[in-house]
Amino acid sequence: MRSLAGQCLQPWLDRARDPLGGAFGFLNRRFEAVVDDDSSPIGPSGEVRGDKSLIQQARHLYSYSLAYQQGLRSAETRGFADSCFLLLKEKFWRRAGLPMRHLLTHSHQPRQEDSQIYAQSFAIYGLSTYALTFNNAEAKTMAIDLFETLDQGFHDDQFGGYDQSNDGNWLGEVGAPKLARKCTNTHIHILEALTALSECSPRHPILHRRLVEMVQLMGLRLRQASGYIHKHFALDWTPVGPEECSYGHDLEASWLLLEASSRLNEETQTFAKMSARSIAEHALKAGWDPAGGIFDFGPPAPEGTPPEPEGKEKVWWAQAEALPGIYRLLLQTHDNHLVDHLESTLEFLRCRLWDLEHGEFYWSVLSDGSPGPRGDHKGEIWKTPYHALRALLVTSAWIKAAFPSPSV
Repeated sequence: MRSLAGQCLQPWLDRARDPLGGAFGFLNRRFEAVVDDDSSPIGPSGEVRGDKSLIQQARHLYSYSLAYQQGLRSAETRGFADSCFLLLKEKFWRRAGLPMRHLLTHSHQPRQEDSQIYAQSFAIYGLSTYALTFNNAEAKTMAIDLFETLDQGFHDDQFGGYDQSNDGNWLGEVGAPKLARKCTNTHIHILEALTALSECSPRHPILHRRLVEMVQLMGLRLRQASGYIHKHFALDWTPVGPEECSYGHDLEASWLLLEASSRLNEETQTFAKMSARSIAEHALKAGWDPAGGIFDFGPPAPEGTPPEPEGKEKVWWAQAEALPGIYRLLLQTHDNHLVDHLESTLEFLRCRLWDLEHGEFYWSVLSDGSPGPRGDHKGEIWKTPYHALRALLVTSAWIKAAFPSPSV
């Protein structure tokens, strides 16, 4: 895993850094930057190839900060992290008390000023990790200010969580049902952001309460009786829309829940362990592919034989997030069959999703390794080193800590 993490990181270090700052907005299969003119929209969000989104650039900031923190240290890694931080500080940041800009052109002119909680949470995550890795007080101050801004503007004091009714059309972009006011995907990433920020600022007066609240919501509201996490909710956390599982998100949520609770009291940790186990076991029951790894999405699994998954793509980030999800479930259950799951998922990621000619991962393939419909490009608003690099580094670090090599 650690070797693959280094191989994953290298093409980004070699080709993805933009001399103007941060990372290029779009990279083709060969890691060549592609920059369209402003009248050439692509993708589900209408972005232009070359545009730089807050989601994307914050994920890059997180990735190189984590890589450096986990021992993949080089002048290139540090320089890329610094460049991403300066881009956030100088171009996405407006001023204290305001959310960051959502989207810039390639020349760093503002294109969208929408304030989506999802995007802002990644800014908190990236800034907190950069601050921790490089002991940067300015990044820490920015992360705290951004959290307080979002909390004051969006926190639901009645039902908990964050009200997305005026969330920069995020719910419209993800095709949420009409009555939806809260989105699971957003709350998963708020959870990881608050976990990193709590490590960065452990004595913040509100942050601890919010982290406890998010852990409880994940286990009591987002998680359903069968174990899967529902996608969309009304303000009071009533599920809305069809019952559908995203197996990758569920496995990701399971291990992020454990990480968040590790900073909380024993009672909360016990609750989180029960919830995380239920979520991960359901995802593997409903979404496991005998060829290795997990399918994309499908209906929740009732008692008995699970239904057939609907989304048969094997998406790169979902296979990556399955690694820490399966490993943490293995530690909880001591079920040795999960070792086979872990190994076959890693092999599918390494052998079927990896581009042997140009490096890094394809967006998706099918079970037999044939290309998925998304295309073969390597970098865009939704594709950065974040998922795969994190999964490989943290899982390998956990294994090394649990099973240290004998001294020579």
